[in-house]
Amino acid sequence: MDLTFEILVESKKSKEDLIEYLNNQFPDSLVRGGYLLLQGNVLKIEENPGHDKNRLGFGEESWSFFKYSASVFPQNTSDIKNQKTLARQLLDVLRATAEDVELIAEPDFYE
Repeated sequence: MDLTFEILVESKKSKEDLIEYLNNQFPDSLVRGGYLLLQGNVLKIEENPGHDKNRLGFGEESWSFFKYSASVFPQNTSDIKNQKTLARQLLDVLRATAEDVELIAEPDFYE
């Protein structure tokens, strides 16, 4: 099973500010070269060159217009329970600062 997941983020913050915000929200995290290491995972935020805020929220294809993509993947062995917990925590923390967030993951993440 693929234990990676992605969170799409629409935010006015810069990529660097989002990483710093997440680093402050997760005391056990560590910033390394533009990545965030947390709970045995690597989080990488990339800016979407196709960002179009005006096209968000218009059906299933709106995911491709979010400003950022936060990819999360385990560094070591993990399990679905831990990854789902981390996904929920990240979504909650990002919802507090972002205009919109959306989880993209394998179907097991949604159960």
